[in-house]
Amino acid sequence: MVATPVLILPGLLEDADAFQHQVEGLRESAVCRVADLTRADTIGELARQALGQAPEGRFALAGHSMGGYVALEIMRQAPQRIDRLALLNTHARADSPEAAENRRRLMALAIGKDAFLKQQRAIIARIDSRPHLGKIACPTLVIAARQDALMPLELLEELAHGIPQATLGIVEDSGHMASIEQPGKMTDLLRAWLQG
Repeated sequence: MVATPVLILPGLLEDADAFQHQVEGLRESAVCRVADLTRADTIGELARQALGQAPEGRFALAGHSMGGYVALEIMRQAPQRIDRLALLNTHARADSPEAAENRRRLMALAIGKDAFLKQQRAIIARIDSRPHLGKIACPTLVIAARQDALMPLELLEELAHGIPQATLGIVEDSGHMASIEQPGKMTDLLRAWLQG
């Protein structure tokens, strides 16, 4: 039986290469596509563009890091399209003032890097999604990496506890890029999510 098609939303400065193992590893059970999230500077518009790149009808949605912020926005814009949700190395909070200021400092050094600048503007302006988590009604997998310094386990636990049907998976011996650092473990978790 072929599973629901999957749309993967990459993180900051990521593209399909970051999820090559998952796309190939899930090929027998699901068609996977990786969205382009480089063409807008708001999370809302990135979500609309991602929906335009999505398979027809209902689909499974997986978002990594910044892609998780976009996935949460898609859950507000078009929850009826999402069969199941996976949130990878991400969280639901808005940027703190300190984090936003750090991003602005990086942006000042990135002249001519249009995709990076757009993505950073979108991240800085995103809302706090925690008040909306309780409305997510589809089966949800939250994946944390034990050694992720950018998205600590506590933030992923908070995310999982906020979503009614969420389960938390933890990838050991990995930092923020679990799809590359522990590709087999990430693919196994996503395969079980699709089949569950």
